[in-house]
Amino acid sequence: STLRADNVVRMRIEGGEGDLSYSVRGAGEGGKVDINSVSEGELLEILEKGGLPEEEAESVRDAILDWRDADDDRRPRGAEAAEYSLLREPLLPRNGKLAGIEELRCVAGVTREFFDRFLSRVFTVHGSASRMDPSIASEIVLNSVPGVTREGVAEILAMRSEGAAFSAAELAGMAARGLLTQKA
Repeated sequence: STLRADNVVRMRIEGGEGDLSYSVRGAGEGGKVDINSVSEGELLEILEKGGLPEEEAESVRDAILDWRDADDDRRPRGAEAAEYSLLREPLLPRNGKLAGIEELRCVAGVTREFFDRFLSRVFTVHGSASRMDPSIASEIVLNSVPGVTREGVAEILAMRSEGAAFSAAELAGMAARGLLTQKA
């Protein structure tokens, strides 16, 4: 079945054969953070929440920002054309918006493991802003968003499982109880 709510298409496919059953849910990319519009500060916090130590997170953040900015000015821990030209297989940074999330695999400091485990699951290039929709975001995305506590994630997931609608009032109530900060 296909459901449409808040301009987001969600699909659920269920079935089974014999004693096996399956359930597959699909949701739009609105449940991820847009890598092309996330701010410098938010990007750093997300990378740290994804498990990178502070210095490594700063390096990956700077390299991502250098990859997507239009100039060739290297940030303190970043990489631009000069650094990428020294690789065994030289390449040039896009110097613009990422066309596909897989481009992050080319960014200096991004390991295959970190891309597969975290970046590919949290970021999108198909978003319309740095904000994501909590009603469809996966648990890993919710846990990575700056200003959302683990208790806040648990409450959001519980509300979703109960079919509760998300409104500004519910989110404000969560903020009042300390489950979300203004940043979230």
